[in-house]
Amino acid sequence: SSSLRAPPPTTVHKAEVVPEVEGRAMVFVRMCPCRARDRAVDVVSRSGLVHLRGEAETREFYFDGAFSEHAAQVEVFDAIGPQVLQAFMNGINGTVFAYGQTGSGKTYSLLNTGPRIEDAGLLPRMVVSLYAQLRADAANEYEIQAAAVQVYNEEVDDLLHL
Repeated sequence: SSSLRAPPPTTVHKAEVVPEVEGRAMVFVRMCPCRARDRAVDVVSRSGLVHLRGEAETREFYFDGAFSEHAAQVEVFDAIGPQVLQAFMNGINGTVFAYGQTGSGKTYSLLNTGPRIEDAGLLPRMVVSLYAQLRADAANEYEIQAAAVQVYNEEVDDLLHL
C-alpha cells in the first residue's frame, strides 16, 4: 500500500540533522528558471538534496522534497497535494505556504490555471482532488472553509474575494 507521508530526511545543514517530528511543517523547494550564470543553487535529488555554491565552498541542505526548474506541475502536486488532502480528510487544517522573491514562480506553482490542464497549479489540482474524494464518500457530510491570501509589502490581500 502507498503511504501519503513524505520520506525523510527532514531539514539538514551539513551534519546537523533535525529528527522527523509528527505533525511538523514540511518544507519543499522549487527552483525558478534563471540564467545559468546567475545560478548558485542546484537541485541534486528530488528527495530533497540541494547544493548552494558559495565562493569558498558548496553547502548541502536537505528538504522534504526539491524540484528543479524543469519539474512539471503534476510532479509538485503528486509530492505535496495528497499529504495535505489526507490530513484534511482526517480533520486537520491543511495549509500551503509559498515564499520567495517577486517573479520566482509562487503564483505559477500555486494558482496557475492556464489554458492547458497540465499547467494547473497546486491549489486547483487540490480542489479537484478534494471534491472527487468528497463525492466518493456518500456516508459523511463535510463543511469546507477555504482561504487564500497574499502578503506583499506588509499588505494582506484576500485572493478569493478580489
